[in-house]
Amino acid sequence: MREMKKLILSSTLVVLLLGMVGCSGSSSSGSSLNVTGTWMIYPHSTSTAVVFNNFQAVLQQSGSSVNSTSVVRNAPPGTVACSTGPITVTGSVAGTTFNGILRSNNYQASFSVSGSSSSMSGTFTMNISSGPCAYAGTVVGSLTMTKG
Repeated sequence: MREMKKLILSSTLVVLLLGMVGCSGSSSSGSSLNVTGTWMIYPHSTSTAVVFNNFQAVLQQSGSSVNSTSVVRNAPPGTVACSTGPITVTGSVAGTTFNGILRSNNYQASFSVSGSSSSMSGTFTMNISSGPCAYAGTVVGSLTMTKG
């Protein structure tokens, strides 16, 4: 009988210790992106012959909201940019997805990318309203973003 009590007491202590270890960790409802930093944005049209320049964007995230502090067009010599005005990026992060808008004076591109805090990929839809690329109208494509 005494051995049985020791066995029950030992089993109870093991169960309590395991329960405490299991409860000591923090719970997480999923990972969340951190997009603060400098990103290279690589758009690729899948609907028209428009060839897009790459962009370098410095993004700042506060909670789930994202805003650019600068966006620079990487236009090779001899190319014509679809826009000459300033460019901004705004959006929000939910889990591992960044939904955003890249906006200039004559186009707006909505995009959704998923991945990690160093590399994401997804799709975009761009509406070009004026300027040298207005003939393209609405353009869809793929988008890759890499932190660097």
